Amino acid sequence: MTLQAGDSFPDLTLESLDGPVRLSERWSERPVAIVFMRHFGCAFCREYLIQLGRSYEDLRAAGGEVVAIFQYRAEPTVSFCRSRGVPFECLGDPTRRKVFERLRSGPLSVGEIARDMPVSRPAVSQHLAALKEAGLVIDRPVGTRRIYHIDPLGLGALRAWLDQFWDQALASFQDEVERRLQIEKEKKP
Repeated sequence: MTLQAGDSFPDLTLESLDGPVRLSERWSERPVAIVFMRHFGCAFCREYLIQLGRSYEDLRAAGGEVVAIFQYRAEPTVSFCRSRGVPFECLGDPTRRKVFERLRSGPLSVGEIARDMPVSRPAVSQHLAALKEAGLVIDRPVGTRRIYHIDPLGLGALRAWLDQFWDQALASFQDEVERRLQIEKEKKP
């Protein structure tokens, strides 16, 4: 789809470090290349960011702007972009997290999950497919609908993976406390 300056744009509200950003406001200011990124670990996304970064000054000189949209909160999105020297605005779209969080209360259909969300049912279905592929949700058919719920096995595997970092952090903390106690003990006559 090609839009011209001044055309209306889907009014997505995204996250920035300064608060909510309406994407339609960015488009109304100047032509914008909007790049939707999959995830931080995607090699294609990283390479694409590098290429866009190299072309950024040419795009700006031509009167345009670039906005990259990630499916995370603003803080990790901006941190990721800054650490790679990305010269343009990076915004977070936490929709996938919100889809996952809606399932905390129990099994739901796509329509129930999509209710009151700023995205369409097909968009929610795409987020659910990604969560299913990641092993975090499972679904079952009920009549003509599919009912989704959090996969406790996938969530358990994720928690075990995260716990290894916590265990390591606690062990490091304990080592540091013991080291300092030993230093203090050696200082006393």
